[in-house]
Amino acid sequence: MAFSPPAIGSSVPSSISRSITLGSILPLLNETNVIDREIDDGTELPIAGGLKAIHVPGHCAGQLAFLWPRRRVLFAADACSNMMGLGYSLGYEDFALGQRALSKLAAFDFDVALFGHGSPITNGAAQKFRQTFAS
Repeated sequence: MAFSPPAIGSSVPSSISRSITLGSILPLLNETNVIDREIDDGTELPIAGGLKAIHVPGHCAGQLAFLWPRRRVLFAADACSNMMGLGYSLGYEDFALGQRALSKLAAFDFDVALFGHGSPITNGAAQKFRQTFAS
């Protein structure tokens, strides 16, 4: 029987909650993955007419944002957020490094910004980044 997550507000049947234990999840967390290709700062991915990888450490060491120049879109991921206005991410491994990374993003030209947390900025996004994060 396939597991379907319960609807919000419903309770999880006890038979399912008893079968999901830390012991049943740990092997999944320790799974080894093979890296096909490393993506460095400035790497252009040959999809959607070219996406440029931008290394933006701070939130986490390997954090990447992606710029889609053809459509002038920045995929900011978790480098920052736009939940109650454009601002910092929910947390950082290294806040000072994160601040420098956001200054770096503010130097690019883009109209739209998309975030891991929060609403998109659909026009004038680069200007808002400059006003908020430029050093």
